[in-house]
Amino acid sequence: MVDTPGHAKLRHIAMGELNKPTTSKVKGLIFVVDSADEMAKVAEYLHDVLLALQKRAGKEKIRLLIACNKNDLFTALPATRIKAMLEKEITRIRESRAKGLRDSGVSGVDAVDVDDENEWLGEGGDGEFKMEMMEEVGVDVTVKGGSVDKGDCAHWRQWLGSCL
Repeated sequence: MVDTPGHAKLRHIAMGELNKPTTSKVKGLIFVVDSADEMAKVAEYLHDVLLALQKRAGKEKIRLLIACNKNDLFTALPATRIKAMLEKEITRIRESRAKGLRDSGVSGVDAVDVDDENEWLGEGGDGEFKMEMMEEVGVDVTVKGGSVDKGDCAHWRQWLGSCL
C-alpha cells in the first residue's frame, strides 16, 4: 500500500508511482474526493490517474474506488451526483485534448492513430465519458460516499479487503 498526496503541487509524486514500470502490480487504488469541493480540478487529476491505470491494466483488472468523503457536510453532494459531475468534466477534458491535437497542425490527426490510442481515456476516446467505459480497458471503477470524520467508511474498508 502506498499513500500519496493529492495536493496539486505534489501530484507528480502519485503519478510517478503509477507510471513506474518497477512498481509491483497494482490491485486497487483509492481516490479520495472532497464531496463539498469543486469537481473541475478533481476531474483533471482523475483523468490522468485513470489514463495511467488504463495503461497499466493487463489480464487482471485494476480496481479503483472513488471515495467521496465528507458526506456529512451540508454542502456535500451525493456520490451519484459527484460521479455524474466527474463524467461530465472528463468528457469536456477529452474533447478539449482532442481538439488540441486536431488544431496542432499535425496532419492526419482527425482519427486516433494506433500509437496515440494509449493517450485516449476509455475505448476510442469519442463521445460522452462514462465510468463504466473503463471496464473495457481493464479498470473497474466504484464510487461510494462516506465520512472519515463521522466513522462512516466501513464500506470503503470492505472494498479494500476485497482487493487483497
